[in-house]
Amino acid sequence: MILFGAAMVVVSWMLRPKWRWLRELAKPEDVASRAFIGVRHYFVTVFLLIILFGLRHPVLATAGWLALAWGDGAAALVGGKDSLRLPWSRQKTVSGFIWCIILIYCAILISYLWTLADFTWLTAPALAYFGAVSLVIGVAESFKTPIDDNYIVGLGTAALLFTGTALLHIW
Repeated sequence: MILFGAAMVVVSWMLRPKWRWLRELAKPEDVASRAFIGVRHYFVTVFLLIILFGLRHPVLATAGWLALAWGDGAAALVGGKDSLRLPWSRQKTVSGFIWCIILIYCAILISYLWTLADFTWLTAPALAYFGAVSLVIGVAESFKTPIDDNYIVGLGTAALLFTGTALLHIW
């Protein structure tokens, strides 16, 4: 798992938007920087999830990775240029924001269902906490910050779950 994560970080640093087979996938800021910056941040985030959580708490690494892939991905893909914008972030759409929160919740729930065979953790407080984490991460993702939102969604989800699941005695 660690070797795979490290390999993906290395590969992401080698990719160039000038390559013809990747040119169509490049954003204008990728072309300007001559690198796939978002892809780099994505795989560094995945690697950090593996290092920080994957060995002792794989459910957290899985939840962070799925939240990153689904929630952050939906926030970027849902809603067109004519969609209603968030009042606090004109670059983000309301539909992307809502789908981000829903899919982060699904990512968390599926991660716990998939990873933990004992369903004693499946309580109303745990499900409510998952919802709160989804909302907090969705809001944090929607703001323009100097921190790339890959780190906010992936690592933020895992860190909040680590704190909350310890308090809720899920493991």
